[in-house]
Amino acid sequence: MHPDHHVLGRLCAELPALRRALRDAPERLALLDRVAEAALSGEALTPLMGELGIAVADRDDDPGVRGTPGWSRPWASGTERSVDGRYVCPQGRCVRAQVRGPGEELPMCHLRGQALTFVPGA
Repeated sequence: MHPDHHVLGRLCAELPALRRALRDAPERLALLDRVAEAALSGEALTPLMGELGIAVADRDDDPGVRGTPGWSRPWASGTERSVDGRYVCPQGRCVRAQVRGPGEELPMCHLRGQALTFVPGA
């Protein structure tokens, strides 16, 4: 498992929103690309997220993406009713476990470009 698995799952979930939020800041967008590269290579993410200006908790008590305060996310989506189960990392590299709300698109690993794996009743 990645040394910053609690950050990896959130980064995976929020990468597209982060890219949109930083599109007018080329230097910070380049740093975000560096963070994504570090995530894929297994490097520490917490210091890089700090450089990016995103506060990250040292650990995450809840592996879910929605409604957990693991890091500052002003771009995060709200909660809705969901199906009975969670989508998890397809490679088991992080603790990301996301609930898919009605009408939402299939959750993706935005680091690897793969759909998350659905686990019923999880």
